[in-house]
Amino acid sequence: MARSARISELPDRLARNEALSKNALADDANRTKDGHARWLVVVGSCTHMGCRLKSNEAVAARASGEGWVCACHAARFDLSGRVVGGPARTNLPVPPYIFLSPTRIRIG
Repeated sequence: MARSARISELPDRLARNEALSKNALADDANRTKDGHARWLVVVGSCTHMGCRLKSNEAVAARASGEGWVCACHAARFDLSGRVVGGPARTNLPVPPYIFLSPTRIRIG
């Protein structure tokens, strides 16, 4: 679902990935690392007011395509951490990170 999102329909079209240029588009490939497309690393604070986000249960996330919601202000983010509704206007940032092994990462 995240890979088929139309960038032109998103409120924020930028990847917000510290490993890429500031102008990189928010397609799913620019939000993950090459060879690790099934893993998404984002900062879990709402970009509207900094509230802690609640993740949707797997079944609900698959049905709606939304991965996180801000319980305080109803901002919604898709499975790739891109804003899709509510008062937030920017995507969840992707911090710098590296894979140390297939099952371990270092963030920062």
